[in-house]
Amino acid sequence: MEPKTNHLTESGVMNGANTDEEFFLGFRRVEAEVRALPEDGLEPINLDVPTTVTTVLGAWPEILALRERVVALPNFDIGRFDKLRDYALALAHTHGVYRGLAAPPDGVVKLAEQLANTRDMLFADAMALAKRGVFDEARVAKLRSGPGYKNLAFDVVGLVQILRERWTDIANRTGVQQAELDQAAQLAQRLVTLVGLKEQQPVAANGVALLRQQAFSLLINAYNEVRRAISFLRWHEQDVDSIAPSLWSGRGARPAPEPIPEPAPGGPTAPSGSSSPASTGAATPTGVANQPAGVGLPGSAPFSRT
Repeated sequence: MEPKTNHLTESGVMNGANTDEEFFLGFRRVEAEVRALPEDGLEPINLDVPTTVTTVLGAWPEILALRERVVALPNFDIGRFDKLRDYALALAHTHGVYRGLAAPPDGVVKLAEQLANTRDMLFADAMALAKRGVFDEARVAKLRSGPGYKNLAFDVVGLVQILRERWTDIANRTGVQQAELDQAAQLAQRLVTLVGLKEQQPVAANGVALLRQQAFSLLINAYNEVRRAISFLRWHEQDVDSIAPSLWSGRGARPAPEPIPEPAPGGPTAPSGSSSPASTGAATPTGVANQPAGVGLPGSAPFSRT
């Protein structure tokens, strides 16, 4: 079994994404196929992704029950049929990673507030010692710079450095403890790390957004082909929507084409002046009745290639 990890492989697009293992493993099984889809011609993500995934996964058992009949259809790619569930899992994984990247790093604001209080405390002690000639006052004054998370973090790093440099001289002249300096340095380092992640998010999110669209396109196209096959096999039952529901249900989806009725024997007499066999019910010209049915109609192969 593959080790549990949540990385999107190739180029380190994302590290540490907290997505479900089953989704991730499904993604890994079809990753090469997902990434191979060219950017031009991808389907727009115009459906709710979680709803799309749950619809396909929920329909999968009934779809799978028809496999033996589907595999007999000419020119049907049974490989894509068999990977339909993995396509859905891959979309779930990439969507989860995308959502995780779209959110700001947790705790940045709270950490910055805590570090601002630490900076004020260290600055007050360092400035008091500077006024007594222990430190260069101008050097200390520079360590209360303008707004911004990075400025705040490096102010604290500088103040910690100044106090540590003369610690043996000031240990008994300041209320700051060495443990507080260690904690301040750690908080500053964490803030810099989180800010760096935040700044890299747009780049990473762009890569994951493309991957999500590729996974979406792969699933939509495969699911549409499966629905087409089921519609052909279950033409007379007309129950494709109960087996493989339309992903556009409730969005004004185009209805399935109705079967074309065969002409009744002894059709109506042609109106006076009409000469079109189609409009008069006249006998079909020789040979027409023996022509193969159109693609998608009863008696035809739904995946025939002309």
